[in-house]
Amino acid sequence: MAGAVGFNIEDGLPDGTLNPLDQQLDKIKGLCQLKQELDIDFVINARTCAYWLNVAGEEEKKLQMAIERGNAFAEAGADCVFCSWRNGQNNCGKAYSSGIKSTD
Repeated sequence: MAGAVGFNIEDGLPDGTLNPLDQQLDKIKGLCQLKQELDIDFVINARTCAYWLNVAGEEEKKLQMAIERGNAFAEAGADCVFCSWRNGQNNCGKAYSSGIKSTD
């Protein structure tokens, strides 16, 4: 039998804002601790909604915020990080991925 186990955790809140970064990092760190305690190698996939929710205004500010949050998520222990885009914003994906640091 084969399968995959993981969590997809995002920072967008129902009111259209982002969860404060320190709280989001605490959630990721808590999942990392749970992974060790249970000895289950599940994937922590962390998403930022900085673009999706349009919280930073200008394109450059949104991109910078998304990169900063993605890198912080990775440093906190997330196995994967990504940023969700709205239609027509797909050209930002390459710039986002080039700003994310490898944690290997």
